[in-house]
Amino acid sequence: MELFDFITPEEMEDLPEDNEAAFVQLVRIAKIRFAERMRELPDTDAHEEIEEARYGFQNVVLGAAKQFDIPALSNFSIPPIENYTPQNYRQFRHDLTHYLTQIMLTAGRRARNDSVPLGVKTTDTVRAHIAHLRDAIENDQKLTRTKRDRLYALLDDLEKELTRNRIRLWAVARVVYELLALPGMACDSYHAITQFTTAVMRDLGEAKIVENESRVVTHDQKLALTPPREQKPDAPASFDQQTLDDEIPF
Repeated sequence: MELFDFITPEEMEDLPEDNEAAFVQLVRIAKIRFAERMRELPDTDAHEEIEEARYGFQNVVLGAAKQFDIPALSNFSIPPIENYTPQNYRQFRHDLTHYLTQIMLTAGRRARNDSVPLGVKTTDTVRAHIAHLRDAIENDQKLTRTKRDRLYALLDDLEKELTRNRIRLWAVARVVYELLALPGMACDSYHAITQFTTAVMRDLGEAKIVENESRVVTHDQKLALTPPREQKPDAPASFDQQTLDDEIPF
């Protein structure tokens, strides 16, 4: 299997900008394509095809690790295909799982720093703000249908975000920025929009302060992956005393 058997150009364009997130998503897509290929192969007399698919999967993943600067995996070597064995693949898959676990858990901690759980009272307050702004938008006769529909869509996005266990602050900020930046908002509902965005950001900010006071915040830092096995030091070089004596010129 070659690169485009595992991921399409369109899927590559849609990968996240963050290197670690992009690597995880690429591996997830590649694993799906690899599993699909395995299901297509017959149960017998497919040894070469299986070996080609396994080698291709490992080759693509390691190439992506180099491109996305995943330190531990970017230094991982792959043997020539004539020396490739099922044991090479099995070990690689287990090592890949080991590193992906570290990446995903670290990403989870980072996401936690950029999100906040909302209590029932705060969630109801934010929903009340949304309902009030919907009424203001509906009653604003100066809004065009296009702008009104866009405002409704933004509020729908925000209400959907409220169904999550943890509200992503960046998702709320995106809605707020677009609400404030929507072209031509010199209209009756603009005052309601500014009141709404101020109230929502204040409510979320207060909730985040309360959460941070009760836990230790881990600041974003470069991910340092650790290997799955202890690295054995190189064996000390052995010296032949007779050889050394022969080389001494005196």
